[in-house]
Amino acid sequence: MRVLVIGASGQVGRRLARLLRGTHEVVGTGYNRCAGWRRLDLADAGGVAALIRDVRPDAILNPGGITAVDWCEDHPEEALAINGVAPGIMAEEARKRGAYFAHFSTDFVFDGADGPYSEDEETRPLSAYARSKWEGEVRVAAEGRACAILRTAVVYSFEEGEKNFLMQIVDAAREGRTYAAYADQVNSPTQADNLAEAAVEFAERRIEGLFHVAGASVISRYDFAREILRQFRLGGGAIVPVTVRERPQKAPRPANAGLRIGKASGVLRTRLWDVPQGLQRCLGDYLK
Repeated sequence: MRVLVIGASGQVGRRLARLLRGTHEVVGTGYNRCAGWRRLDLADAGGVAALIRDVRPDAILNPGGITAVDWCEDHPEEALAINGVAPGIMAEEARKRGAYFAHFSTDFVFDGADGPYSEDEETRPLSAYARSKWEGEVRVAAEGRACAILRTAVVYSFEEGEKNFLMQIVDAAREGRTYAAYADQVNSPTQADNLAEAAVEFAERRIEGLFHVAGASVISRYDFAREILRQFRLGGGAIVPVTVRERPQKAPRPANAGLRIGKASGVLRTRLWDVPQGLQRCLGDYLK
């Protein structure tokens, strides 16, 4: 199977490519960090379609896109082009050639009023980022054939130089800095390798539909940060709880979010990890 990984230079994309290489032919794309992959600007609709036609994949996995929530608030048109329009083009091209397509989305499509959420609950995106991701879901779903939408949340891993939430906490502790973590923002932290393993299973089995593919824990950013320090045995810094009222953010985030993963767990052979299990995987990378 020839698999096209959109965003293969990113946190999840790198892991997808690594998992797939042993048994499948992999073509990947990147933008700022191409890392040997083909360069692709997701804002270039024609370029997206042309690349897919050239690669002629049997499956497309799309963890690519813009995830900088506050940046999107200042650049809503660019966010819509990359997170909304481009996935629709990918789904259309996949349908035309009978390829499987899995698109990665987010728990931010919900307003966070009453989480955790299941797949059949009403979406209400609050920010430009969330609206762009929701638009991507709508466009992918409209194609309707051999595709999956995988909503996830707070993807983390241990990887030097990266800026995911775990690395922000680890770096702050190693540098002896205090880190303010939101006690009133709740999500389902998702370990990147675990997410990639689940996504590869979706592609290999061509599982279709809308699924929440996230960690099994529903936890606040503050409690997640404390668990990171505990698991990594880091005492150099301090975690301070804050609220959104005390420290406002440019773009609104869902407060009481989190994703119910029963539907995905019912079809996957891959087990979705809770926070302690995910951090144990990261700790292994940290100690290497």
